Amino acid sequence: MNQYSKHILFLPAWYPHKNDSMTGLFVKNHAKAISLYHKVTVIHALQDTALQKRFEIEQTDKNGFTEILIYYKKNTLPIPLINTILRIFRFRKAIYLGIKQIENKQQIPDIIHVHILTRYGIMGYLLSKRWKIPFVITEHWSRYLPERNTYKGLLRKLITKKIVRKASAVMPVSKILMQAMQYHHLYNSVYKVIPNTVNTSIFVPFTEDKSSPPFRFIHVSCFDNAIKNITGIIDAYKLLLKTEHSVELILAGDGPDYDMVKKYAAETGLASKITFTGLLEEKALANVIAKSNSMVIFSNFETFSVVAAESLSCSVPVIATRVGAIPELINEERGILIEPGNIKLLYNAMCQMIHNYPHYNLEKIRTFAVQKFSVQVVAKQFDSIYNQILGNV
Repeated sequence: MNQYSKHILFLPAWYPHKNDSMTGLFVKNHAKAISLYHKVTVIHALQDTALQKRFEIEQTDKNGFTEILIYYKKNTLPIPLINTILRIFRFRKAIYLGIKQIENKQQIPDIIHVHILTRYGIMGYLLSKRWKIPFVITEHWSRYLPERNTYKGLLRKLITKKIVRKASAVMPVSKILMQAMQYHHLYNSVYKVIPNTVNTSIFVPFTEDKSSPPFRFIHVSCFDNAIKNITGIIDAYKLLLKTEHSVELILAGDGPDYDMVKKYAAETGLASKITFTGLLEEKALANVIAKSNSMVIFSNFETFSVVAAESLSCSVPVIATRVGAIPELINEERGILIEPGNIKLLYNAMCQMIHNYPHYNLEKIRTFAVQKFSVQVVAKQFDSIYNQILGNV
């Protein structure tokens, strides 16, 4: 951060917290990237079922990067309507408890940066009126995509349209997400695609030769099988073992379907042939990806796929489904694209990857990732938007 930096207030709907260190990690990575140029304060409010008091504030400050997480008690009354009203009231109060931390120190921001609509967009808009400063939006949510189609509700749509229209800029993380938002009549005069970021100094290529057997496939996800179709990967791997004997499959991550997927692997007779790593933090995750030959993503839908970007940064080619923003990341030079849900196509792609692996230009794959997703590159794009807006205010 330099002495001429601005103060950016992040208002994200998803953010890592004490109960889940992975939720919204890509938002935190955006914030950390921007903190290279500007002072960043993050305010995030969330319900906590274990909380005894009504509110609890957790604050950390480090090198111009401040996180203010406000936990509020979840109501469990037998009347759903009252629970909803209390949740809305406590959410709003929690946000303003965080705002007081800023105002008491006379640290009014220069720009409000909302991540993920719609609730936090409302708060961003109201605070922009309160402080007479601009607000911008970054959207990550796949709900606008036709294969997801969960952007519904007349009131929600009316409010979202107004919030998007009033923003000084809208920055979806992918081109296809931008197009989907515009398809839903979410119009703004300044749309700019700015992708998620990858720490390319941690996600680096493995320095030793990986051409010797076994050929190692890896899948990394939040273990939500309805989205990631991990059982489909297991089915394709079972087919692969009939023709390719020197192969391995690593399934990394944790989530709601972790136990179910492990059970499915056992029922399929592959429990001893699949490695489950559980949740891996950044450096450990980078290491296991870098040691692999190919990443497998068999998702039914995706907004961006940070895992694909991280793999490319490690010079690891990717097999992925042609959904969401993945075709913006993967081409024939960086991997193989297939249609979602087709086990035979995934099996064929895995066979093709094994036999064509020596022909990939691994250095070129790495260069693409660094030029597209590195912290410095993404930070400069945000900085350019901020300067443009503040110059026009």
